[in-house]
Amino acid sequence: MRYKIIFLSISLIFSLTVYAQKEAQQWYFGNGFGFIFNDTSLVNPTPISNTGYPNGFENNANICDACTGESLFWTNGLEVRDSVASIMQGGNSLSGSSSSSDGVIIVPLPGNDSLYYIFIADDCCGDPNPYTGISYSMVNINANGGLGEVVFKDSLLDDSRNYLESVTAVHHANRSDIWVLFRDDEDKFYSFLVTKNGLDATATKVSTVDDISGLPANKRRGQIKISPNGSKVSMNVHDLQQVYDFDDVTGEVSNPLQLGSRKRGYGTNFSQDASKVYYSHEIMVAGDTTFITQFDLSLTNTVTIVASKVDLDTVVANFKGAKFTDIALGPNGKIYIHSFGSGSGLQSRRISVIHNPNQAGFGCNYIGQQIVLGPPGSGAATSSNFIQSYFSEQYISANGFLEANYTVPDTMLCEVDSLTIEASINSRVYKQRWEIKDSLNNLVYEDSAISTKFLLEEGTYYISLVIEDKCGIWSDTILDTMSIGLYDDPEYFVPSDTICDIKGRITLALSGNAEEYIWSTEETTETIEVTQAGVYSLEYIMDNGCSYYDTTFVEEENCQYLLFIPNAVRIRDSDSETFWNIRVDRFSKYSISIYDRWGSVIYNSMNNSSVKINMDNLENAVLTYKFEGIDLYGEEIRRVGNITLIKLD
Repeated sequence: MRYKIIFLSISLIFSLTVYAQKEAQQWYFGNGFGFIFNDTSLVNPTPISNTGYPNGFENNANICDACTGESLFWTNGLEVRDSVASIMQGGNSLSGSSSSSDGVIIVPLPGNDSLYYIFIADDCCGDPNPYTGISYSMVNINANGGLGEVVFKDSLLDDSRNYLESVTAVHHANRSDIWVLFRDDEDKFYSFLVTKNGLDATATKVSTVDDISGLPANKRRGQIKISPNGSKVSMNVHDLQQVYDFDDVTGEVSNPLQLGSRKRGYGTNFSQDASKVYYSHEIMVAGDTTFITQFDLSLTNTVTIVASKVDLDTVVANFKGAKFTDIALGPNGKIYIHSFGSGSGLQSRRISVIHNPNQAGFGCNYIGQQIVLGPPGSGAATSSNFIQSYFSEQYISANGFLEANYTVPDTMLCEVDSLTIEASINSRVYKQRWEIKDSLNNLVYEDSAISTKFLLEEGTYYISLVIEDKCGIWSDTILDTMSIGLYDDPEYFVPSDTICDIKGRITLALSGNAEEYIWSTEETTETIEVTQAGVYSLEYIMDNGCSYYDTTFVEEENCQYLLFIPNAVRIRDSDSETFWNIRVDRFSKYSISIYDRWGSVIYNSMNNSSVKINMDNLENAVLTYKFEGIDLYGEEIRRVGNITLIKLD
């Protein structure tokens, strides 16, 4: 019988306890400064100093353990430092620059606890080395006793064109893979996809958008950010403040919208719900003004969006080089804006805060230079660069990153059969376990594989999947109640038969009707004719899709006719009649005639081998018989002889 396997693709939706993922819990700005987002209260981060991490100036990236929030490593694009701030094994002389504005980002390999990519966009002006384009390196954090090792570095993505200094990243719509986005100084964005199998070159998306080739060669600095929900891209480069649509399924960037054209643009970022976008501007001449600006993207058309501009802060500098620089969204939904330089109250190592970034205008509750990292002096211009979806509400709560639909339909099987179910999970799930219980709540099967196959008989089953993320958070969700039924086997068969000396033809046929017939002779008709002995099989498929088999044996025998005619019959005086039995076999037809001694016919029969002789007026006598027949091969057979009647006392 051919098995019919039912495949069910099941995606899962879980309700998990809300807890913060901690990959971005600690931020480092270089020059030994940074702050930590407290795990128990995300109201304000705690400033820290003497981190041991050296100058990052405009280029800082680090990554923390998702469970503990402890820093794993930091890089400024030139070197990689481990958790104790020492240069990681193999972590020196990377191809980047500390002067790239957000030119480095760390991307973990999805579903892997050990491997991390470092993506780098080099400084636009070759500071101080020749321009090297965009590249990537890899860290194995579990090597070297947990301090990590740079296993390879400076693998080239592209050096054939000039790229802006910034790189940004966001999770794919599947919540597992990760898009990494670069922009050249002409008219294209480049989206690279990182999957559990590594960098997927076949998924690279090149998007042609607005042409910015008129930028001066030394004006490619400034930030690019993707919104936390993966729907928008913002760019603030030189005198262009632009926003685009982003497709987190394909990686495509499209529909450019110019929001502003203020000189010396630098920082940009989105509110957590992507309804607002923010820009900062730096100053290079004393007496100029640096701005923090908001646009409302939730409005209905481009005209109203452009007109929604609100300057949240304006500072006139008394020293050139003063600037609002990096704009960073935090895991608490607040936005933090870095200050660098000197102005009318504008100092380095000061952080301005937007407490309600989703709100329009001054309702966003902007407070200038609220957090003090240290005494005024030389400091970094940017905070750590992270994957932007780390700051989405869905990622922080974990719920959205396990979001999908599921279906477990009631199922009819052809027989007691194997059933395959498969969970659609992402890299946030660290362990899983299937549990299948019968109608009495008895556990009948369990397995820890993502895809599992098990035997089911008729009945009702409860299927659940227990999952554990790497931080030890469990969720037990009943997916569905499933009923399994079996189709009844049809009582059809193909009869066996005999062919004599291979000279006949036998028709083989199923004793019922089916939708499809497949004979071992490769014929597909309802019946077949065979002319030789052997084993013949039939697969027949019913209208419910179930397949069944039957086998018949056709045997060969020696089919020579058999004819035995006795020449004497014993009778008694008391007999009024007697029988003369002959043996006749394998004739298609025959006849027997008996004559008395005067030649009169006293008996005539067709196809009857038991001949009855009337004894009236017969004494001891000799009778004559004539046999005529046609055997199975069509040959005529004749016999003539005598029958002696022997009368007993």
